[in-house]
Amino acid sequence: MKVGDCLLAKSWSIKNLYFYLVCLVTLFLFVGGAIAAINSSMQLALPDRPYVPLTYVYYPEYKGEPAQPVFDPPPLAELETE
Repeated sequence: MKVGDCLLAKSWSIKNLYFYLVCLVTLFLFVGGAIAAINSSMQLALPDRPYVPLTYVYYPEYKGEPAQPVFDPPPLAELETE
């Protein structure tokens, strides 16, 4: 191989064009899969906080009744018996 030779194809044949297209699609799929794998592993390591609507944070009176009864402990004065 001479110093001035180019590694690119001299002519654009259908075979070369198909090969480059397959390589390009494979590269895109590989990069997309790597990004998805990194994103999934980060979601496992550092999960998001649970979703709480802003209406409940700023306006708790609109929260409504819970689906299950909530344990409401009695006041401490009632628990202290002497």
